[in-house]
Amino acid sequence: MRRIMTLVLAFIGIVVGAGFASGQEMMQYYVAFGHEGIYGGIIAAVLMSLVTMAVFQFASYLLANEHGEVLNFVGTKWIARFLDLSLLVGMFSIGFVMFAGAGTNLNQQWGLETWIGALLMYALVVVVGMLDVDRVTKVIGAVTPFILVLLGIVYVVSFTQHSPSLEFLDDAATQVVTTLPSWWYAALNYSGLVLMTSLSMAVVISGTAVDLRTTGKAGIWGGIVFSMLLVLSVIALYLNVDKIHAAPMPLLSLVNHIHPVLGAIMAVVIYFMIFNTAISLFYAFARRLTASRPEKFRVVYIGVTTIGFALSFAGFKSLVGYVYPIIGVIGLVLSTILIAGWLRYRKKLGFEAARREVVVELARKKFDSDVVFTEKEQEILDQAIEYSNLDEESFREALVEEVVENSEDVDIADWDDLSATNPDPEELKAREEEKLREVIETISAGVDEEDLIEAQTTSSDNETLKHAE
Repeated sequence: MRRIMTLVLAFIGIVVGAGFASGQEMMQYYVAFGHEGIYGGIIAAVLMSLVTMAVFQFASYLLANEHGEVLNFVGTKWIARFLDLSLLVGMFSIGFVMFAGAGTNLNQQWGLETWIGALLMYALVVVVGMLDVDRVTKVIGAVTPFILVLLGIVYVVSFTQHSPSLEFLDDAATQVVTTLPSWWYAALNYSGLVLMTSLSMAVVISGTAVDLRTTGKAGIWGGIVFSMLLVLSVIALYLNVDKIHAAPMPLLSLVNHIHPVLGAIMAVVIYFMIFNTAISLFYAFARRLTASRPEKFRVVYIGVTTIGFALSFAGFKSLVGYVYPIIGVIGLVLSTILIAGWLRYRKKLGFEAARREVVVELARKKFDSDVVFTEKEQEILDQAIEYSNLDEESFREALVEEVVENSEDVDIADWDDLSATNPDPEELKAREEEKLREVIETISAGVDEEDLIEAQTTSSDNETLKHAE
C-alpha cells in the first residue's frame, strides 16, 4: 500500500501542473462550453484512468528506464519513432509553458514581474534535477497533499454556497475564450494532453517497480484520483465563472474570493505544483536524450532547461490556448496505441503479474533472517526469474532493490546463499508441499517453449524490444 500511495502521489504531482492547478486548463477545455463541459470532464476522466493503468503496467513489465522502451514495445519501429519525436517536442513545449505559468502566478498574487517567478522556477528545477530519480519522485509526491487539501476547501465552499441559474452560468461561460471547437473534442484532446504531459515521468517512476499488480493498482488509483480532481474542479469553476472568467489564474482568483490568506497559501502551493510538472518534464526529456550516454545527463538537462526558460516569455494564457490543443491531438493518437497494446498483451501481463507476485513474496522471505527459506524455494525463485520476460541479471538487481526499499526488517544476504537456519525437512514438508505446487503452477502459467529460450531481448541502441510469442 505504501508503494501504491507513493506512485499515486507522484503521478498526481506530475499532471497537476500550471494549467490544472491554476484552473486555466479547465476554463478553456471545459468551462467555456457551459454545463456540457462537465460531461466532457467525465469522459476524459474514464479515458485517463485506462491509459494511466496501461502506462504503469507496461513500464513495470519492461522495467523501462525511459519512454522509448514502452513505445518500441507497443508500436512498430516507425510509429515508435514518430511518437518518440512528438513526445519530446510536446514535453519541451509544455515545459516552457510551466515557466510562464510560474511567473504569471506570482504576478497575479503579489504583483511581481513575471520574469522573477520564472527565474526562481528555473533555479529550482535545475537544482532539484541534480538528484537521483527516487529523490525526485519523493519531492514531487511531497507537495501533492497540500493542493488536495486546498482544492477540498474550494469544493466545499463552491458546492455549499448559493449559485446562479444554469442559464446565467452558461451565458457567463461564453466569455471564456477557447480555441477548441466543441466540448466532446475538448474532452478527448485533454486526455491526450495529460498523457503527453505525464507519460515520460510516469514511465520513469513506475519503471523501477517489479510488482506488476502494485503498479497496475497505482495506475488505476492515480487515474481515479486525478479524474475526481478534474471533475470537481470543473464544477467549482463553472459555479463561479461569472467572477473569475477573465483571470489568468482562475482557481487562484476563486480561492482569493474565499479568503485572502487562503489565496496567499494557494499561490505558494500552485507554484510548487508548477514546479512538479516542470521538473518531471525536463528530467524525463533529458533522460530520453541521454539514454545511450547517461554520463551527459546533467549537461543536457541544464541546457534544455535554460532554452525552455528563454522561450517562456510568450504569455501563459495564450500558450495554453494554442500550444496545448496541438499536443493533445498527438497524445490522443498515443492513447489509442497504448490501450490497443494493453488489450493485445493483457494475457502476457496477467501471467507475468502473477509470476512476479510469487517472486516478490519469495524474495522477501529469502532476505528475512527470522524465517526459514529452503532449497526448494530457492529453486522455485530461480525458475520464476528464468521464466520472466526480463533478463535474469536486471530482474535480480531490481528485485533486491524493491524488497529492501519496501521492507523494514530485511537482512541482505548474497543471492547465492540461503538465509535458512537448518530447517527440519520432514517438519517443513507437510506444511509447504501444497503451497509449492500452487506456486509452480503460477510461475509456469502462460510460458511456452519459446518463452523458456528467450522471452525478450533489448538491442543496445534501445531501438526495438522484441517479445517472444
